[in-house]
Amino acid sequence: MANSENLRKAIWQSLLTADLNCRYWARLAARASRRDKIAKIFLGVTASSTVASWGIWEEVDILWKILSGASAVLAVALPIVNWSGSARTRTGFAAKWQSMLSSYELAWIDVADGVRSPEEVRAELSRFKALEDKIHASDTPIDPDDKLARQLQAAVLRSRGLAPASIAERRQDV
Repeated sequence: MANSENLRKAIWQSLLTADLNCRYWARLAARASRRDKIAKIFLGVTASSTVASWGIWEEVDILWKILSGASAVLAVALPIVNWSGSARTRTGFAAKWQSMLSSYELAWIDVADGVRSPEEVRAELSRFKALEDKIHASDTPIDPDDKLARQLQAAVLRSRGLAPASIAERRQDV
């Protein structure tokens, strides 16, 4: 009994971890995509000769010069920071973790319903862990966002009924 309980706990913990990673990578992808979009809009607006011809810039000439300089710097920096590539990569990681989450959720249902033997569950868990190791091995090095991770961890726990809802969420329920 204790052995099957340990397997249940391992699947549950892995499910929560996959949920957190899925949300984390999706949020990082959205952040990179948003930054890329803002930068490209800024470049488009400031690089336009039509905008430069507006009479308003004659009154605030220094502002136009600053914006033009910032635009030139951004045009050089944008390929280096590569937010669009970062967004694609992070979206890929979010998709891989979504797949892992789905696998753990199905395994959790099977365990809860007693559909599989402990040996089958152990073998499946080993296979899932090997897949997780491959995902971790291909992670792009980033500076971790610990604050975001804590926020998403709390969101995962709330979504699974393991933590009280925030005040804002309680207000939405009313």
